[in-house]
Amino acid sequence: MNNRLKELRQNLKLSQKEFGDKVVLTQNHISSLESGRRTLNDRTIKDICNTFGVNEEWLRTGEGEMMVDLVGELEDVDNETKDMLRKILALKDDDKEKIKKIINAFSES
Repeated sequence: MNNRLKELRQNLKLSQKEFGDKVVLTQNHISSLESGRRTLNDRTIKDICNTFGVNEEWLRTGEGEMMVDLVGELEDVDNETKDMLRKILALKDDDKEKIKKIINAFSES
């Protein structure tokens, strides 16, 4: 599971500190989890899955897709819009803020 945790963090393009800040764990704790010196407990697994939209089965066993596709479950939304939403969800927080400003500029006009 420690390798999948590291794979997830790298896929999200987050440092150990950034990842830890989002799930209220220190950088040292994340490092210990990734190296296998510590094991993930159920609460931490739930926190990671809820925070990042991770498929819990994948994190625990490696089976299935890494991420839960919440966008795919939206009804009455066309595929192009779903694709844009997925891309926005994958952005870092500061880039999301930039997109938010752009969207707000269009909605004000």
